[in-house]
Amino acid sequence: MSPRNSGKLRSAAHRGQAEGAIGWIVLSVLAVLIILPLGSVLLQIVSPGFFGNTEKADGMSLLFEVFEKPLWYKALGNSMSLGIWTTFFGTAFGAFLANFRVKWEFKTAKLLDIAAWILMIMPSFIIAQGWVYFASGNGIARSWLHWNNINSLVFSFPGLVFIMVLNKFPFA
Repeated sequence: MSPRNSGKLRSAAHRGQAEGAIGWIVLSVLAVLIILPLGSVLLQIVSPGFFGNTEKADGMSLLFEVFEKPLWYKALGNSMSLGIWTTFFGTAFGAFLANFRVKWEFKTAKLLDIAAWILMIMPSFIIAQGWVYFASGNGIARSWLHWNNINSLVFSFPGLVFIMVLNKFPFA
């Protein structure tokens, strides 16, 4: 093996180690911000009181109360509807962007890739808070851009579907 080839092998190995380290860092951040809180919520469903709550509950019976209480049942229906519409339009938008990204060369292609990765990695509550700051009654849209009715557009069912599609297209 020539010295020139051995240098290429070392740089490739170093790059692989750096990518591996970045992967572990991203996994750690995801675990702290998403996996651990989600796991604790799911654990509360199966075992209420696990984290020291003094309220007595029958475990899975709380889950079935959704079908007994009218407002909870309506909330479940709204969530299912939002999920179905978001899945449909998010898949269509994601497929269009993926097709666009693969078939055409353009200067900001890497920017689209980075935006998709940021949306996949960033916790959704941070994105939601940004939308609230943007579209609330005295939010950025109204105070800086002078868009007065943006909150009624964003905080409607079609507006929520639109926001969720923009947030979830990378999964498609």
